[in-house]
Parts: sequence; C-alpha cells; structure tokens
Amino acid sequence: MKVSFQSKLIVFAFGILVAVQVLSAVAVYYSTRSLAIENLRVELAATEQVFLTHLENTTRAMAETTTAVTLDFAFRNAIAQGDKPTRRSVLENFRDRVAADRVLLVSLDGEVDIDTAREGAMGTVFPFTDLVERADVEGVAFDIVSMDGKLYDMVLLPVLAPDAIAWIAFAMAIDDEFAVEIRNLAPFPTWVSFLMKQGGEWRLAASTASGAERVSLENYIAANQELPVGPSLVDVENRTFVTTATEIHGEGRKVPVALLFHSTIDPALARTRELLLQLAALLVAALVVTLIGAVFLARGITRPVRDLTTAAGRVREGDYNTQVLYQRQDEFGELSDAFNKMMTDIQRREETISHQARNDALTGLPNRREFLRQVNEHAAKSPDKPFAAVIVGLERVQEMNSSLGFEVGDRIIKGVAERLREHIAEDDMVARIGGDEFGLVLNGEQWAQGGDTLLTSLIRAMEHPITAREGNVDISLRFGLALYPEHGDNGANLVMSSELAMYKARLAGKPTHIFDPVADRPRPEALMLMGEMRKGLETGQFQLVYQPKVDVATGKVVAAEALSRWQHPHMKNLSPETFVPLAEQTGNIRHLTRWMLEQATTDCAAWRAAGLDLKLSVNLSAKDIATGEIVMILSRLLVEKGLPAEVLTLEITESALMDEPEEALATLDNLSDMGMSVSVDDFGTGYSSMSYLKRLPADELKIDKSFVLNLANSREDDVIVRSTVDLGRNLGLSVTAEGVEDLESFLRLREIGCTIAQGYFVARPMPLEKFMEFCTNSPWADGTAVPPVTAAGDELEHKTQDR
Repeated sequence: MKVSFQSKLIVFAFGILVAVQVLSAVAVYYSTRSLAIENLRVELAATEQVFLTHLENTTRAMAETTTAVTLDFAFRNAIAQGDKPTRRSVLENFRDRVAADRVLLVSLDGEVDIDTAREGAMGTVFPFTDLVERADVEGVAFDIVSMDGKLYDMVLLPVLAPDAIAWIAFAMAIDDEFAVEIRNLAPFPTWVSFLMKQGGEWRLAASTASGAERVSLENYIAANQELPVGPSLVDVENRTFVTTATEIHGEGRKVPVALLFHSTIDPALARTRELLLQLAALLVAALVVTLIGAVFLARGITRPVRDLTTAAGRVREGDYNTQVLYQRQDEFGELSDAFNKMMTDIQRREETISHQARNDALTGLPNRREFLRQVNEHAAKSPDKPFAAVIVGLERVQEMNSSLGFEVGDRIIKGVAERLREHIAEDDMVARIGGDEFGLVLNGEQWAQGGDTLLTSLIRAMEHPITAREGNVDISLRFGLALYPEHGDNGANLVMSSELAMYKARLAGKPTHIFDPVADRPRPEALMLMGEMRKGLETGQFQLVYQPKVDVATGKVVAAEALSRWQHPHMKNLSPETFVPLAEQTGNIRHLTRWMLEQATTDCAAWRAAGLDLKLSVNLSAKDIATGEIVMILSRLLVEKGLPAEVLTLEITESALMDEPEEALATLDNLSDMGMSVSVDDFGTGYSSMSYLKRLPADELKIDKSFVLNLANSREDDVIVRSTVDLGRNLGLSVTAEGVEDLESFLRLREIGCTIAQGYFVARPMPLEKFMEFCTNSPWADGTAVPPVTAAGDELEHKTQDR
C-alpha cells in the first residue's frame, strides 16, 4: 500500500503530539502516585519501574531481532516464492531463532495465512487491526494481545521484497515462567501476576503463585474486579498483603492487561482520573490544531517534490532540456538549481562516455567497435557498391615501447594515424582497432578491380621517418586488403579477411597483400586454436621443458634445449608439431617466440645462479629471422637477465634459411656478431644449398633423429651420420646428434667423433626443477652414466681432431 509523503507528514505530526501528551500523562500519573506512597514509595516505584522496563526491553529486543530476520534475503525469498509447507518450515525455523512461542503470517488483506501454533488458522481474520495500522506507519508495532485465551507479547512488522508482500507477527507467551522471570528482578519478596479482562471480568493469566496460594489469588481477583489504583491492604491465606496493580496501556488494545503485585507495603495512592481526563481533553484540542497546521505545511512541501519527481522522469527518458524553475529563496529553490545543474552534468557525462565508447583515447580515431559498426553499416546500406576494408599493422611497436619508452611509442602511433588520415579521401574512414593495428574503409570502383594505387601512395608516405623526442624513427607498415563483396558478404567476414591478408603480408615480409579466398582462408579449427593461443600465453597454459645435451667424449651434461608445451584446457597436451605451423601461418609465432625467449632466458639465469654452467638452445622459425626485430628482442633479454651472449645457441631449420635467405643471413650475421652460436637444425632433411651453408655463420650441425634412431642396426644411417660428422668437422663445426635411444648408438657416435648427443637414452624433456636436479644428482652430471673413453678412443679422438 502506497502512502504519500503528505500523509506521512500529517501522521508524523499527530504521532509526535500524541507521544508528548501520553508521556506527559504518564509523568503526571507517576508523580501523583509517588506522592501518595509513604513508606514503600522508593521500593515499590523502583520495583514497578524495573518490571515495566524489563517488559519493554524484552519487547523491543524481540522487535529488533525480528526486524533483522525479515531483512534476511533467504527469508524474504521463501515468503515471496515458497509454497505453504516451505513457508511454514521457514517460519518455524525463525520462530526458534528469535525464541518466540508463536509466529503468524498475515496477508495484506488481513487474513491469517500460517499460524505455527494452530494448523487450521488459514483464512481467519487477523484481529489486531490497530497493530497493522501502527506498523504501516512506523514500520513495526508491538503490544500485549490475547489469543486463544492466553496473553502474548506480540511484534508485528511487514515483509518487504522490496515492497510489502505480507505481515508477520512474532509472539512470546506471557506465562508463569515469564512471571517468575519478572519477580526475580524485585529486591524483596513479592507475587507477580498478569491479569487480562475477558467478558468484562479480570482473570488470572499468569502468576508466580502456585498451589493453594494460586487458588486463593484467583478467588480474590474474582471477588475484587476493581483493580487497586494504589497499594491496598488485602488478606490472602490469613496473610496481610499490600496489593498494587498497573494496567499496561496499549493503543487500541481490545483486551485490557494489568500487572498485579502483592507485597507487604502500606496503603497507597489516591485516584487521578480527573487529571487524566483533563489531559485527554487537552490532547483532543491539540490534535485539531495540529491537523490544520500539518495540512498546510505538507502541501507546501510536497508540491515542489512532485514537480522534481516529474522532472526526474523526463531525465530518465533522455530529456535534458526541460528545466525546473522555482523562484524561491529557500531550500526548494536551491534544490531546483542543483537539480538543473545535475541534469546538465549528466548530459555532458553521457556525451563523454558515448564518445569514449566509440573512439580511441590516444588518437581520437574510431575504435574497433565503431570500425566494425561502420563496415557493417556500409555493407548494409550499399550492398551493390564495392569498397575495401584494409587492416594496417605497425611493426615493432613493443620493441619501440621497450627501447624508446611509451611516450615516444604513443607519439609514433599518433603520427601514423595523422598520415593515414591525410592520405585517404574525405569520405573514407581510418580507425585504430588495436595496439599496433589500424583499419581503413576505402570507397571507389578501383577496389572492385583489385587496384592498389592508394596503398602505394600510403606506403610511400610512411617511408619517411617520424620525428620523436630522441630523433627520427623509421616505421614499417603491413597492409592487408579485402574487397566487398568478393572477400566477405558482411562486415565481420570482410574484416576477418583483411586481417588474414595483413598477417599474410607480415609473414611474407611484404608491405601489402590482397586477400586470396583460396590460399589465405585457414581451417575453422585452426582459427579457433590460434584465437586461443594469445589467451593461453597470458594465462599460463604454455610451459617450457628442457632436454639435456651431453658431451659425447666426457658423458657430462653441457647444454639443454628448450621445448614448448601447450597444456590446452580441452585438448590436453599439444605438441609443437600441432600449434607451431599454425602460429607461423597466422602471425602468432611472434607472440609465441617472445614468450619462449622470455621464459627460457629467465630459467637459464636461474640455473646459472644455482652454479650450473650450461648453455641454452632455443628454436627460431623462418618468420622470426625474416626481420631484424629478433636482434632487438634478444639484446634486451640478455641485458635484463644478466646473461652473456655466448650462452645462447639459436637452432634454425634448413627450410627456414631457404624462405628468405638474404634477410635470414643478415639477421643471423648480426646475432653471430653479438656472440651467440647458430645451429642448423634437422640437417640432412631439407633442400639446402652448400653455397648458403658456406655463407651461413653456423657453429653447429644438428643431425636429424631419423638418421640416428636406428644407427646401431642400419649401415646406411651409419654412413650418413659419419659423413655428416666429417662434413661438420671439415667446416670447423661441432655436430649434435638427436634421437639417441641406446648405449650402442651413443658409443658409436663417440667412435666416429660426434660432439654432442641428445635423446631419450640420456633423458626425456623435463620441467626446470627436475632438469636442475638431473644436472646435479644424475650420473650424467659427473660422466659416470657411460663407460669412460678408452685409450683407443682417446687416440681416435685425437686423430679425429687432427683431421
């Protein structure tokens, strides 16, 4: 039930006045009563006050406890949605929690829904309408009531979810045990009894008296229906008592209740009815005056509030132009001015938030969401008009941020954004869709024919360095282009095609690439896997394991090769053979390599700090060495980890050298000049040219395991391995054999002069902790895992070195 603020204000004024008058009447009553009591004035007044206070505190404590219960979410949810057995169970549970004797659930229509003390109460009328009215105004009401011939101390309050859905009443029985509890507060012996009036007669409801004394007390009450206003002398069981009774007042109570004391006190006070009647007449007059004043006051307050409520509704609907005008020099005038200012501020903030949601904070260009929206909108509005979506990738952003600082990196990104905007048509669009990526929407018939004149002009514009704080910085961009509708029938597909084209340009080391539907479209499962790789790198799904590399002559561990593993949450353990080729195709190999180098150098620094002087071998792909970016990454990592360049061996496959031979050779020359070793991995399985091998700054040849696995039993494999060892030795290179599975193969490698052995015969790849323990405590740590080199072996070794 909705109660207006005006009604609440009037009721509040009435309540204050009534409370003041009632308190005044109580004060006058107790003052007069105290004058009438002579010898036991202090004791009786104190005892009576203690009893009443305890009763009131008990009631208020139960009110506070039950209020807390009704705020419990589970309780409200059960009352609002549960069936009857569930609600009864909840009510019984909370009855026990608040130590009540009886709980009633009452509907808003005033009918009893559940009574924990009586099964058949459903549908009966809740008789205490005065409690409902007070609880409706004050939020909670309590009083002493009579139910089923018994007295109860009842608390009534609403169940809110969030509006009132029912009333709930908690009742505590006023019985003999409660009377004993009250009596124990008295400083002198006394009987304490609770009386209630039924059928116009007082009768005993609860008492500390028992047995014959209780029978005598009941007879006395039946014969003396007028309650003593003050202490009165009575004879009970041949004993003289001074009896005093206090009627416990309650607003609107249907059954009068009184508290009766029997004690040895002197006669008490005279009646004060005339004074109370005068106070009642004064209260009626004051209520009339208060009603008139409260109505005028409430109207003056509620009218501006209603206007502000209407204005708030307009703001909720997005109308910020209609202001509230009050030319008043009071708080409501100030409130209307503050409301208008708030409305203007909300409008300004919404515009700011909307702009930030659509635009990049650094460049001011549209962001990825806005870019996709406009591409979709362009395709939907002009389905027959061709246009192009271009993804522009800025190279080496992370390295520029690391080496030059984020301020310079931001300046470079803004410079690229300005150049792109200057060199496209006014009706074309440029957006920043990622940290190092931009998106273009280019109109014109030339794109339908695959023309790239504009891209050529953009590439030329980007050839000029960008001026930064530290000087001029060269930039490199990759352009991936997709045409509508040939390469995508909607905005999402078109943008995906242009992104794939940009990755293709980046992988090929070319400035531009136009999407090829046949060659560039990867398998859906591969796209899904690569989409999860970045997340996997960020969430720790990848880990490195290390396989020991052993000096064949001494039998001691001298190095380790770092191998990546992907602990995929759904596909379990994925081997590099599964995800590395896909990473190379989609451009994710850059992220994988950066993670691998970061983790491997960290681990290498850890084992060197533990006293293990071992080299580290890492694998690089063709894409890693196609540009000089890997040189900057490794330079930074060596400095950060405190590692000498000589500790690193970079393993490159023959096929990687053939993809971009000139670029790869230039990159490897730089790495070799820094002091790192270069190893040609899987040697003998590719199509390498001896001229490239001669030019390559290689320090090691690594024989593929396919020639080593059956070395002890295959004459052909023996010839190939021996020839490769001879070739490496003649070129001044060390030779590593991978795939060593048994002792016989290991000893044969020693015999023919192979330098390093690697394979399951030594150990399987293992995590860092196990690898460090292996290098410390295993027989391979001190060379005792294999027989020592014999004299003949020594002579053979010397001959091998002489050749």
